[in-house]
Amino acid sequence: MLLPVLLRATPLLKRSAVWRTALLGSAALTAVAITPVASAQADPAATPITIANFAFAPGDTTVPVGGTVTWTNAQTGVPHTATALDGTWDSGVLDANGTFSFTFSQAGDFAYQCDIHPTMRGVIHVANEPAAASAPTQATSVDDPAAPAASPSY
Repeated sequence: MLLPVLLRATPLLKRSAVWRTALLGSAALTAVAITPVASAQADPAATPITIANFAFAPGDTTVPVGGTVTWTNAQTGVPHTATALDGTWDSGVLDANGTFSFTFSQAGDFAYQCDIHPTMRGVIHVANEPAAASAPTQATSVDDPAAPAASPSY
């Protein structure tokens, strides 16, 4: 390791600067390695969530473990965030057309909100299996003439 060699060759007054530099550099590298980054270009394979009209759309989304979600603020002139209630991720402030992506590495349900407008809420469901379509399904009634006829079971 280079640090002990530097300390032996460095006068006592400069040793604290060497340690400070080493510690700050190590902390900076750690922060870069674990911090998700808001990006100008969204991942095309990511599941999109649009922020508009003071709402997340869709508000309820399912992705598989390893899946990525990208939030895009489509509301002109109004900043928003996408922040996990448990602290798992925080987009920071997203101005108009700003995007933030996060990849989910474990299964579970993750509630989130806009920290600026806390009544804006959503949930990401992360499943161990590949995600089914997260589009909402329309319920039909048995008495609904537009409902498809049930297949007889023999």
